[in-house]
Amino acid sequence: MNFSIKRVTALLIKELQDFYKNPNVLFMLIMPICVTLLYRKISGSHSSNPYILSLCLYMNFTIVGCFVIAMLIAEEKEKNTLRTLMLSPMTAVEFVVGKFLMSGFLLMAINLFIFFTLKVDPIYILPFILITGQSKVL
Repeated sequence: MNFSIKRVTALLIKELQDFYKNPNVLFMLIMPICVTLLYRKISGSHSSNPYILSLCLYMNFTIVGCFVIAMLIAEEKEKNTLRTLMLSPMTAVEFVVGKFLMSGFLLMAINLFIFFTLKVDPIYILPFILITGQSKVL
């Protein structure tokens, strides 16, 4: 079986359409944002604390990077669409990549939100994107 970009894109579009209908995923995406805003309010808006930045990023990586993907796969099993996908020509790798792409985009968007909300010096944006993007792949 060959890897098909068309199947991955179709699954990604389906996931983006279902994204707004799932309150659990929306709640998981809002949690790191709320914690970031809370810690920014507590620590004061004039200084950036590396401890708070790392705490919010770790929370984002674990919640969005791990739990959201697992939740989306479990949702497919609950709706009995996983059985249909298993009978389709879609491979397991294409299925996981399609699920990972959506959460990867959301993960990076929330990471950038955390970066700018905590008022980190903008000269660090390139290393920040490289480090957080690389750890997303690993």
